[in-house]
Amino acid sequence: MLRLLMKLRFAFLILFFVLIGSTAFAQLTSRKIESLPQSGNKLLFSYEINGVIPGKMARFQQKIPADFKLDSVYNSGVYSQKEKDLITIIWTELPKDTSVSLDFTVDVPKYISGTIHIGEASFMSLDSKNNLLKVSYKPCPVYINSQPYSYAHKTTYKPYEELECVADAVKDPLKLTEVESKNDSSQSDTISLEYYYRIQVSASKLQQNISDFEKYLMGNDKIIEEQHQGLYKYCIGMFSTYELAQSRAKLYETNQNLKGFLVGYIHNERVELKDMPDRKN
Repeated sequence: MLRLLMKLRFAFLILFFVLIGSTAFAQLTSRKIESLPQSGNKLLFSYEINGVIPGKMARFQQKIPADFKLDSVYNSGVYSQKEKDLITIIWTELPKDTSVSLDFTVDVPKYISGTIHIGEASFMSLDSKNNLLKVSYKPCPVYINSQPYSYAHKTTYKPYEELECVADAVKDPLKLTEVESKNDSSQSDTISLEYYYRIQVSASKLQQNISDFEKYLMGNDKIIEEQHQGLYKYCIGMFSTYELAQSRAKLYETNQNLKGFLVGYIHNERVELKDMPDRKN
């Protein structure tokens, strides 16, 4: 019964925010996403939104993969829940300050690794005239592995503007030199090679949107989705040598802030790197 009442309360508050008008303003906001492998493979989300009106209602929503779990919300006086791929946090009254902070952790499944696009979120509240104040955040690439990782930025926001990932902004794709073009076997996915390398950038139990990765591609590289060991794995290119693949992986990390590692294939079957013909010596 209590759970039903909570769901009805959430439904009413969400409908309330949909029906009211909007206002124009520009204020400062910050967002930080930290990978905490030492705490059991968790992500810590930290937001700060300035320009809010104390005592007003507010709603924050964060999209995360459906197999991620909401762990803890480090704010008092809020209601929180996760339904499928959406976290909702509601203040019936904002704290007595013109700035509000929000911190919460999410459990990441152990089978997740590499780059995951996460962070699509929105915050909505009311101004002194009960017009809608809203700020939206676009998803950002977060690198998940056994090492701590942190993404953060601070920027101004305007009504209904979707905030980019400033610190991780994708740079213009690099133009390949003539030498690179001749040696880059990822130029065509129809090339037949006895063995080759790819750069794996992500692995997830749930299928991801390939277009999230395509905007990072350099030159004529392609993103490949494959299913392996029960996971969707996302790899870049088809490189004829270990050195060429390693060089391109470093370019992606340096220029596109996209981290990955090399995987090997013999006759289109994935094998361990130590078994690759050019790595046995």
